[in-house]
Amino acid sequence: GMGAGLGAGMGMANMMTSAFQNQNQQNQQPQNQNQQQNQGAGQQEQKMTMDDITNAIEKLGKLKEQGLLTEEEFNTKKQDLLAKM
Repeated sequence: GMGAGLGAGMGMANMMTSAFQNQNQQNQQPQNQNQQQNQGAGQQEQKMTMDDITNAIEKLGKLKEQGLLTEEEFNTKKQDLLAKM
């Protein structure tokens, strides 16, 4: 049960990282597409524990520090995660 969820979460984090890296390389036009895809993925995985949410926000913060996420992207994803609490 829990192990599978954690593995899926890591895969989603890696997919998000790839999506954001690709987005940064392609200017900002495909942003709406990526957001729709992420929302669809988020609907499948609605039940997140407090630890899952905290870990996800910390990972997003590190991506922002590394320059892989803009401040706006970080804040958008953080709000999405906080809404699941």
